[in-house]
Amino acid sequence: MPDLTPDLTGAVVVPGFGLAAAQAHHALRALDAAYGDTWVHLVHPLAGRYPGHLDLLLDLAGVPWERRVGPEHDLRGATVLAVGANDVLTWLELSPERLVAVTDGGPSFDGTQAPVLGDPRTTLLRGDAGEVLRKLQPTTP
Repeated sequence: MPDLTPDLTGAVVVPGFGLAAAQAHHALRALDAAYGDTWVHLVHPLAGRYPGHLDLLLDLAGVPWERRVGPEHDLRGATVLAVGANDVLTWLELSPERLVAVTDGGPSFDGTQAPVLGDPRTTLLRGDAGEVLRKLQPTTP
């Protein structure tokens, strides 16, 4: 797995149903804390299996509301960490500077593949969201 430590500081996190399915919300929060709580979490209101599903999981993991933004958030110049969010990625209109996508590699729930996943600025990290997030924990020298 590539060393992503310097690239995720200040990232915009886009969680999706894959985060919920892997029960990886606590692993996401731990990784956020390891980066000094510099992340904002872009939560689409319909992400997950029902409206508010991802907000509920982020609440359980202890992600503060003031660090959550909606789909109108400007992604230009941002590094985006998408976790199990293939469906959500299809509506990303503004291209991020860099996308790191944690995915199982399959199509989204609606059967489509997000075009941004084929972008050369995208790094795909395949596997279970919880396992991948734990592997991304920065190591102390």
